[in-house]
Amino acid sequence: MTNLPNFDQLPTVYGQTGCAWDIWGRDDELGTVNLLTDTVVRKSAKEINKPINFFPQGQVHLDPANIDQERIKYGIHNWSQHGICGRGVLIDLVDYYTQKYGKLHYDPWTSHSISLQDILDCAKSQNVTFKRADILILRIGYIQKYHSSSTTQEMRDSLCRKPETFAGIEQTEDMKRFLWDNHLVAIASDQPVVENWPPPEGTPTLHQTLLPFWGMPIGMPG
Repeated sequence: MTNLPNFDQLPTVYGQTGCAWDIWGRDDELGTVNLLTDTVVRKSAKEINKPINFFPQGQVHLDPANIDQERIKYGIHNWSQHGICGRGVLIDLVDYYTQKYGKLHYDPWTSHSISLQDILDCAKSQNVTFKRADILILRIGYIQKYHSSSTTQEMRDSLCRKPETFAGIEQTEDMKRFLWDNHLVAIASDQPVVENWPPPEGTPTLHQTLLPFWGMPIGMPG
């Protein structure tokens, strides 16, 4: 589909804005991954300058003769069968903030909201322009702190025992508008949930829009 509606043209469903149901048809099971056409992939391949090799830790084997198609409808296996291969754009917020402030001015392991304006300013400083069907990758600093020499093993082990708090992108209408109107395919980061966590009280999570409303894959460290 070439003429996608902009964010403000998407309907509100169950009190939440930006519902993209039916954009690719009632029976669609790919969501934003539909944007990864053969033409997009071929163009993306020409821009590779930092290839990343990824090797799955295991495989799940299914007997295709015994699969109930209705039970697996809309599953993430559809993304796997289609494949997610496109132009990835890295927004290195760690580098941007370090150059701006002399250090990373927040603790990546605590709740901290990263604004859309900071993402745009970071992109500008890195000469990054967004294209339709890009895969947005955010470096926020979670992994850097994890592997830092100043982080003890005791601190790492404590992560599973304390409430989950992470620095991440803000849950605002402007952020959703940016992600949709740039027609990004997927978003990923170096922290477990991509968005600021936990979200402010009374604020819906971005997950509620990205996954069920758009079918947009969310990537995180595994």
